[in-house]
Amino acid sequence: MSKLIAIIILFITTGSISSVIQSIDFEVSYAQPIIDSDDTTDNNIINLQDILTKQIRVGDIDISYKIFGKGDPVLLIMGYATSMYGWDPTFLKGLSTNHTIIVFDNRGIGNTTVGSKNFTIEQFAADSSGLLDALKINKSNVLGYSMGGMIAQQLTLDYPDKVNDLIIYASYCGGNQSNHPDHILITYPNLGHEFYPSTQ
Repeated sequence: MSKLIAIIILFITTGSISSVIQSIDFEVSYAQPIIDSDDTTDNNIINLQDILTKQIRVGDIDISYKIFGKGDPVLLIMGYATSMYGWDPTFLKGLSTNHTIIVFDNRGIGNTTVGSKNFTIEQFAADSSGLLDALKINKSNVLGYSMGGMIAQQLTLDYPDKVNDLIIYASYCGGNQSNHPDHILITYPNLGHEFYPSTQ
């Protein structure tokens, strides 16, 4: 099976992800008003506080997670130092209408224990793979945000049979040969002007 790899660079809004998600039949609309995540009266959001938090043993840690929705699974991997509560509730609502969503806290974040192993991208990928195993999910779509995108890429490299479609959101590949945004702007100083002509 082929993997869909979508690398998304967002400069201003998250609206750009909508076209990528719609292209793989996620059918999510971002034409919703901004909603306070504490407002539980709106039917267009998922309030994660209302969903049972579970813990499951994975290697040397207990991973805190939530699972909800219906359909093919999507593992959402959050970025650096952010818990599972960092996901947009409107996004979660739209995605959960036709997918089973798995959100979790990475090692040492939120209610997931620290364990005894080093904090590396490879270890976070192994933790993610172990979570899928513990939940008896053989294969999942994976969406990684920021550092979670790096984890998702490593998960795909190390455990390719566990990943169906991969979405990398607001991230990069890391490593010695990667181009950080500052390096790109120094190498191509007029790049920003193509996107923001009013800043010239």
